[in-house]
Amino acid sequence: MISIKALLVFLMFGLSSCQPTTRSFNNPVDPNKDDKGSPSPATDKTSTSSTESSTSSCLLGTCNPPVGSVYDFANSFTITPSGCTGANEPHIFDNGSGLTIFILANCGQRNAVYFFNTAYNGTSPTNPASATLDCNSGTTGVMQYSVDQGSSGFLLIYKCNQTSGSYVAKTVTIASDGTVGTPTLYESTNSSYSYSVTWNSSAAAFGVTRYGQFQRYSSTGSQLGGPISLGTVNNGTIGAAIVSGGYWMIIAADPENNYSYCSKINSSGTLQCNQVQIGSGGYAFSEVYSFLNGASSLKVVDSYRGISDHSLSVSDCTATSDFNTLDPTNNIKDSTYIQSALALSSTIAAAAYKTTNSLIVTTYDINGSAIYSENSVAGYSTSLNSWEIKSIQNKIYVAYDKDGSGYVSYSTQAVPQ
Repeated sequence: MISIKALLVFLMFGLSSCQPTTRSFNNPVDPNKDDKGSPSPATDKTSTSSTESSTSSCLLGTCNPPVGSVYDFANSFTITPSGCTGANEPHIFDNGSGLTIFILANCGQRNAVYFFNTAYNGTSPTNPASATLDCNSGTTGVMQYSVDQGSSGFLLIYKCNQTSGSYVAKTVTIASDGTVGTPTLYESTNSSYSYSVTWNSSAAAFGVTRYGQFQRYSSTGSQLGGPISLGTVNNGTIGAAIVSGGYWMIIAADPENNYSYCSKINSSGTLQCNQVQIGSGGYAFSEVYSFLNGASSLKVVDSYRGISDHSLSVSDCTATSDFNTLDPTNNIKDSTYIQSALALSSTIAAAAYKTTNSLIVTTYDINGSAIYSENSVAGYSTSLNSWEIKSIQNKIYVAYDKDGSGYVSYSTQAVPQ
């Protein structure tokens, strides 16, 4: 998934009046700190200590958030393979008996994608295996990857840095039993594309997307048909590749003109909408994530300048422009982005973002009318590059990298059923 900074300033949706100038997070424990009793670091610039407890806050006028909207993330475990450094881009999946975890790390001379299984609480991990052994030339190794889970295993696409300015993208399957297939060349290119994989259960196929192109693959990794051209715009990027109602919905952003475009591909690989303009210079989707799939519309969230909520029509790729914008108390404007969001119930959504020193999960009304809570997941010192949230075994799981190592934290509370 590519994140680009939109150039447009969004209107901010006012929160309740119950907002003091300082506040503490709902979760008083940072599970990655040695001192389990210390509060998470507040992001208010007036704070003088990372363990200083600030004045309590309410995010609703009633100060009484609804059931299923407040979580703590006291459960945490590391996912960096032993002897490896620079771990980032973690992805987690429910394999039915535990988690399958993918992570990009340097365990020798170059970056490679590793995967292993663990119990849901992180115990009894299997030995990590590399899925990209063939990416062994150049000085970098794997530069970027994407993976998704299908009916019989996983499909992974990775970009390998062969030489300076030269790249190859390859696909490889990982079966449910951990068997790694033979890598297949997707393309050789001099362009710095990023790639994404999205499983479509209605089509029983994976979709591989990069800017300007889409390609289907079977559940076992065989190419289905030829590539589909999605067209291009100046300096554009793919903002999201989402599955809804059996269709792949591809959203591309044009940062120069503050537009976004939607393309729609059905389960048979037919392009039905191509570059339908969404927004008319009034806004563009900068960070776009699906969190609620419906029969006729798709809720997406756009994170620049607050949490902006949109409805995207599956039938014709059009989007509403009368969106609501929510501004978390810890203020994500200008400095950070949402990288993952999901629906917790028919009325509550959650989005994960970072502040200057913390990873936060915010819960809010699914229609964008109010923020319910801001829940601290972890603090970091130097870096927080990528993260994702998922609902697994009725808990919220957050996979993330911080300060060069990978972690998974999960909620004590259960997600509403």
